Amino acid sequence: MEASKIRNSRTLYIFSNIFLIKILDRTIERMYYKLHKECTFENKVKVRLI
Repeated sequence: MEASKIRNSRTLYIFSNIFLIKILDRTIERMYYKLHKECTFENKVKVRLI
């Protein structure tokens, strides 16, 4: 019983970590996108001109 409890808590811990990491990645991507929106837009325009 104890071993199974430990195993379950470990899997829960791992899944929660993965979930947190995914959320962090999304927030970082959004922040990055907001910060570099103008730059990427300029680059796209330059590429189209070239």
